[in-house]
Amino acid sequence: MSNLSNVSQALGNRKGEAMQDKNTSTQAPVPASAPAGEGAVPGPDLRMARPEIAALHAPALAVDIEEAGRLVGVCCETIRREIMRGNLRAFKIGRVWRVRISELLSYLKRLEAKNERQTA
Repeated sequence: MSNLSNVSQALGNRKGEAMQDKNTSTQAPVPASAPAGEGAVPGPDLRMARPEIAALHAPALAVDIEEAGRLVGVCCETIRREIMRGNLRAFKIGRVWRVRISELLSYLKRLEAKNERQTA
């Protein structure tokens, strides 16, 4: 399995977990007196009323260097080296370097394209 699909799969799992949390937290339980075949009636959508709740369930747009290494399947030192070489763009928030998920995906696509050209 390629690193690109690993990252996409990891992100998909995070989104799936967030969606599961959203679904379970916004549905009201089915009352015992409800007729058979009728599902739960959704309660109020708190995500619309309170944006901070929606932010808790949103997938990360950027990750730190250690998480980027885990997603790609390499050591964090490799990520740092690629940043220093200019092959991977990152930015700093406070003392922590962050890499956008979209940048990781495009970096992996560039690597795959480079490898395909070399093997062809």
